[in-house]
Amino acid sequence: MTKKLTITVLLLWIHFGINAQNNSIKIHAVLDEVQGLLKIQQDIVFYNNSNQQLQEIYLHNWANSYKHNKTPLSTRLIKDYKKSLYFAKKKDRGYTKIHSIAVNFKPTKFNELKNQSDIIKIDLKTPLAPKDSVLISATYTVKIPNAKFTGYGKTKTGYHLRYWYLTPAVYNNGWQLMSNLNIDDLFENPTDFTIQLEAPKAFYLESNLYQYNPIKKEKNHHYLVGHQKTDVILNISLLKTYHTFNTKNVVVKTNITQKDIQQKLSKDILNREILFIESYLGKYPHNEIFIDKITQAKNPIYGLNQLPNFLRPFGDVFKWDITLFKALTKKFIENTLHFNKRKDYWLIDGLQTYLMMEYVQKYYPEIKLLGKVSETWGVRKFNIAKLNFNDKYPFIYQFSARQFLDQSLTTRADSLSNFNRKIVNKYKAALGLRYLRGYLGDSVLHQAFKEFYSKSTSKICSSSDFQKILTSKTTKNLDWFFGDYLQTNKKIDYTIQKAVVKNDSVKVTIKNKRNITAPVALYGVKNKKIIFKKWITNVDSTKTISIKKGDFDKLSLNYEQLYPEYNTLNNWKKLKPSLLGKPIQFKFLKDIEDPYYNQIYYQPELKYNYYDG
Repeated sequence: MTKKLTITVLLLWIHFGINAQNNSIKIHAVLDEVQGLLKIQQDIVFYNNSNQQLQEIYLHNWANSYKHNKTPLSTRLIKDYKKSLYFAKKKDRGYTKIHSIAVNFKPTKFNELKNQSDIIKIDLKTPLAPKDSVLISATYTVKIPNAKFTGYGKTKTGYHLRYWYLTPAVYNNGWQLMSNLNIDDLFENPTDFTIQLEAPKAFYLESNLYQYNPIKKEKNHHYLVGHQKTDVILNISLLKTYHTFNTKNVVVKTNITQKDIQQKLSKDILNREILFIESYLGKYPHNEIFIDKITQAKNPIYGLNQLPNFLRPFGDVFKWDITLFKALTKKFIENTLHFNKRKDYWLIDGLQTYLMMEYVQKYYPEIKLLGKVSETWGVRKFNIAKLNFNDKYPFIYQFSARQFLDQSLTTRADSLSNFNRKIVNKYKAALGLRYLRGYLGDSVLHQAFKEFYSKSTSKICSSSDFQKILTSKTTKNLDWFFGDYLQTNKKIDYTIQKAVVKNDSVKVTIKNKRNITAPVALYGVKNKKIIFKKWITNVDSTKTISIKKGDFDKLSLNYEQLYPEYNTLNNWKKLKPSLLGKPIQFKFLKDIEDPYYNQIYYQPELKYNYYDG
């Protein structure tokens, strides 16, 4: 670097408030467009922030996971019924060719782990003491793979790069090693970056790092700086597709746009989204949020993005708003709270979905699950047409549970089925947070969110840290939640066995039909309005309680659907005895269950035997 450039970088690092104990990475990369190569010179300052002496250091080398058809990535894609990488041509594959690695300027030996070609082990000649650091210098070449395998790599208009550089593994009670499995969950220490990239003049560069122009910038050189980042995304393209929105607190860069929405409205919506998230968590510590369409497409809103455009059951503003909100929430949380998402994901997944539910409830309470289709003649009579957008979360979880497809929230992410990893476990985690809110109260849960966020921002953290904060704010026992609810796939199912009116009180017997003991909400209801509500605990088999008789004619459990339950049809009991308990309803064709009725479905069946007339 020139003297002026060095001074510029130094001033920027001071501006970002560099912490001397952070890992730091300095990269000089040259893009060879003809051969599809990145030629890289990289320096890593690695700090041993543990209390253990380290004999070796591991580097994640995910760019090498496209090397051949026996890598963990290739094997994983085959399990997901994606054969493109397994049978890929050599020209489409990617790899890393390491020319040299030095530790404190001394050349050192290194090797790939057996059966994990995307992890490198470096044996240290001198052990690294706690709170000490070491400089690792590497010269290597990355062959950029075709983006068709994972979305990252060579595209039709350039390159979209993620996990393209060497990064140290996290040491946290042992080395946290993980191969690329196409679930975008690399566990990294918060790191300070300086990157100089040389690319052909025709290309535009967009990144989640801060771009700056030195005093004498060469036209094909790009300079990037990032403070306490855990991921570097580069979009190098012949087309300029990213839009910049300057909201009150954060600059948002994204290529997820909607042509029919005006720039000012888009900015207002993004500003509203950020302020909403910050009201639940706290202020975002970085200046920019980078949201790319490829990463967003891996985490879509299921049931919305999969519908063909010609149906258009949802308005453009609603569709764009919640698509951006989900992507924004994911980036907001993952850029600030650094979890090992392969082992410990339930809290960040649940928090993202919980905020989505809260956002829709506040700004779009009228939107139905089927959108405008629910108003169509022939459909609006069905019970499914009456469901609100947020009703899909307990509905889908219940479907999974009844099919015995669900898995516990502590199952490793790489051991989950795609259905559970992408949908069901996120929903169950969010419903669990809503369960806690109902049981503990809004203020307790939301205060715990804010305290956890303020204490954990830009640090390695875990869901156990949140557990400690939450349990310190209440005297109620939460062992049921952090035990069976999270760690098993046991189903909640309670029923009102009987309700006896005696003088001015009602004796209610609640029965637990499953093998999990969790709090249950009891309601007194009249004309579909809540008159009475009480939380009942410790119902391990049956429990009889006495409540004051009030102006209600029905008792119900879980009336507001505050927690995911295996069966909600047995949650009702009339105070006046009746033969069936609920009126009979005849329904033409199959529909989803309505807890207010005993439903009988009928469907005409017509047959004609052409053979005998």
